[in-house]
Amino acid sequence: MVLGSGEVSLDWKLLNVVPIFKKGKKDELGSYRPVSLSSAPCEVMEKTFLAGFEKHLKDNAVVGHSQHSFMRGASCLANLISFYDKEKETSVNNRQLANHQLYEV
Repeated sequence: MVLGSGEVSLDWKLLNVVPIFKKGKKDELGSYRPVSLSSAPCEVMEKTFLAGFEKHLKDNAVVGHSQHSFMRGASCLANLISFYDKEKETSVNNRQLANHQLYEV
């Protein structure tokens, strides 16, 4: 068992590699991509570990709120929108500060 001993059994380490057709001629190797299939218990353990790991990162604020890549529910688009909003806010604040300083002179 993985949790008790900290070791992964050999059965879980073995992968079944299956060729999946992409496009092109079916008789050419370049028309396929390899997909590795692991055992069901291994998949369940990976998903369980990942869920616990993500919960730990979120609950303990290990990852900053501006981190978007490789985070569930976040995307490059969300990152760009966040960046745009902050830049727009900074631009408005700087313009207000510049106008205020202009009137003081």
